[in-house]
Amino acid sequence: MGYSGWVLDAKPYFDPMDGRGVAHDVLEEMPHGGEQPHDELLALGAMLYGRCSMSMPFPRPTCQVLADEFGALFSHAFNEEGYNLVDAPKVRRLDQGRYGEDYEREETIIQAVAPKVLEYIEKYGAEEWGDNPDNLEEAKQWVPHAQNWLRIGFRRARRRFYPHMDGCDVAYMFERITREVNALKGVELYDRLTLRVKYQRNDLELWHTPSYELPW
Repeated sequence: MGYSGWVLDAKPYFDPMDGRGVAHDVLEEMPHGGEQPHDELLALGAMLYGRCSMSMPFPRPTCQVLADEFGALFSHAFNEEGYNLVDAPKVRRLDQGRYGEDYEREETIIQAVAPKVLEYIEKYGAEEWGDNPDNLEEAKQWVPHAQNWLRIGFRRARRRFYPHMDGCDVAYMFERITREVNALKGVELYDRLTLRVKYQRNDLELWHTPSYELPW
């Protein structure tokens, strides 16, 4: 742990994180996930399955929270080398009879995102990503792909946790990880934090190892 928070062993160049950041990486980032814009959408889709299953998960509507995230995604794609807007594979809507509330939740939020994102592009696009009509048009054309990446992230999270943990269980686990990480005492530089979520028991194991006990 640095002076500001925890960093991933695999990505030490990331900003330090508090308990919420740790919970996000453990529960919402796809295992072995990358750093492209669509990778973040997969994580946001997983957030839809977990945190967004609880009533009023954010002070703003979920679709607005998601739409605002697109500013950073497009900024990476248009302003930094190595980032690309990758097309999503085509996906079908969930079967309503089989998936019930998950179908309703997925479609309601994802369908609401598109107009919000288009509104964001019209309002801030030229200011944030340069007054380039090609960029703005590419951003608009990518919105359906973004919706599908969200769907894929939602469904991967469901396959990962269900039936042992439904969305509310995952949301509760998110808050539990946040609390337990933030409650750790006596943490020093280079200490290690290890977490294990047991899906079948809906349980959490957490180890804080002081740096002097680590094999260097």
